[in-house]
Parts: sequence; C-alpha cells; structure tokens
Amino acid sequence: MSDFTLKVEGEKEVILALKKMLGTTEKEAKAIVANSGEKIRGEARRVVPVKDGILKGSISRLEDDNGLTTIVGTRIEYAPFVEYGTRRMIAAHGEHDPENPVTSWAAQRARGASGQQMPFLTPAFLRESKEFIKAITKAIESEVRKRK
Repeated sequence: MSDFTLKVEGEKEVILALKKMLGTTEKEAKAIVANSGEKIRGEARRVVPVKDGILKGSISRLEDDNGLTTIVGTRIEYAPFVEYGTRRMIAAHGEHDPENPVTSWAAQRARGASGQQMPFLTPAFLRESKEFIKAITKAIESEVRKRK
C-alpha cells in the first residue's frame, strides 16, 4: 500500500474564499429550491385528478434543512393509491407512464381505465427537476466566474 500526501499552500485563504462563495451561492440555492418546490406544487395541483377537490387542496410544500430542501406532498391517506396504483390496478392495466399521466377522472373513464393509477407528483417532479438542475448549475457557474 502506498502513502499519498497532499499539502495545500494558503489553505486558510482558500477556506475563507470558499466559505464566502458558498454563502452567496447558498442564498441563491435556497431561492432556487423554494421556486422549484413551488413549481412542483403548482404542477401537481394542476394535473391531479379531481373528484371532490380534497386531494388537490391538500398538496402542500414545506421547507426543511434551513431552506435547502423542499418537500411537496399530501397527507391524504389515499394519495399513494392515486399516484402509484395498487397491485390489482397494475395487474389489470399495467404500469402507467408518469411522463404521460391520466389527469382527470373523465379522461380515465374515456380510456376505459377504471382503477388505473393517475400519477400527479411524479410527473410534476420530473418536469421541474430538469429546470432545477439547469438553475443550480447556472448559479454555481456564475459564482465561479465571478471569483476568477
């Protein structure tokens, strides 16, 4: 086994510069996380199948990890069955493509897919995740360019 040693000259200055950069970037990251969470919540509310409006009205967003995490979801007991279906639904209708959700009870009946899962959170997340990655990447690249 070989030894590997790395010595950084001026490490205190590097650490201070990184902390300063991360402080600025963290503020922007928190704003991006909050914005993306709100977009996911809005999209989930837009595509959720509405029968009585209870599920739609229950979709909410919470912040965690000092604003660096956003949680979008619902506490309604039957929400996972709408999102993922049940074993019987999958057996009868197969896996549903979250990129192409059935977004209304009327559309579900028109497809003859009674009992088919109708994802609403997953499609919202998948759509926004691409934009989130672009926004975070842009913020970090911008901060790095400022520091050069």
